[in-house]
Amino acid sequence: VSTQSTWASLKRKRDALRCTFVTGSKDATARVWKLANGVMTEVYRFQHAQAVDTVDVHPNGTLLCTGSWDRQLRVWALDRALAKTSSGADENLHCVLSGHTRAILCSAWSRAHRPRLYSSGLDGLIRVWDVVEQLPSMTLKANTSAAYCISVTDSQGDDNILTGHTDNRVRLWDARVPNVCKSYCAHTGWIYGVEWQKKRDGRTFVSVGEDKEINIWDMRGSNPLATIKPHEDGILCACWLTDSHVLTGSKDNSVKTSILGCLVY
Repeated sequence: VSTQSTWASLKRKRDALRCTFVTGSKDATARVWKLANGVMTEVYRFQHAQAVDTVDVHPNGTLLCTGSWDRQLRVWALDRALAKTSSGADENLHCVLSGHTRAILCSAWSRAHRPRLYSSGLDGLIRVWDVVEQLPSMTLKANTSAAYCISVTDSQGDDNILTGHTDNRVRLWDARVPNVCKSYCAHTGWIYGVEWQKKRDGRTFVSVGEDKEINIWDMRGSNPLATIKPHEDGILCACWLTDSHVLTGSKDNSVKTSILGCLVY
């Protein structure tokens, strides 16, 4: 029985990848799919020892990062796998990054620093990886709370990192100043999703969680610009569709688009 999960990363960086997406699953695989004419076809799979909870594709589409309950981050040569220029999955393994002491729940590539990768998980650590050296370049520690989600923006000239935690807080980190962060407190349950609004000024973000709330924030403030409750149960993920539209998926088995109008301006 397939145990496909809903963790997914959809990339439109190139025409060749326009209808290609990646999923991670409890069956310990990350799988690459192509969608054409309404038919979804598996074209490749990458293996871990335990469930895969996070996948993210490098901004240029060449590398895939997968994070697992086996405490490993694996970086794969996605372009080579799709081109089928290698004979097996091991040949497409670019590197293995080890350092987390518990399950890895989220990961994100830097857009300002191309070899840089971020990860976080149940150990409460946010690790910054130099993929070229295959070593952690920095470790950020919030407290004992797990970090369920991460989002990175480079609009201020360096990486601003958002993490959502099981202590009901969103934290903002500056990669240039280790272990100094700002906390945003409005949620009353675990936070499952955060994402920067990349198309505007780089200061606005959304957070969602167990309390069923969508909160819209300006990073300079301390209170949400707006709070919306479109779902009947906890919200597991969120992404910006446009400057004023947020797509969310919930435990109530629904996916909804919320129109924010002028709330984010």
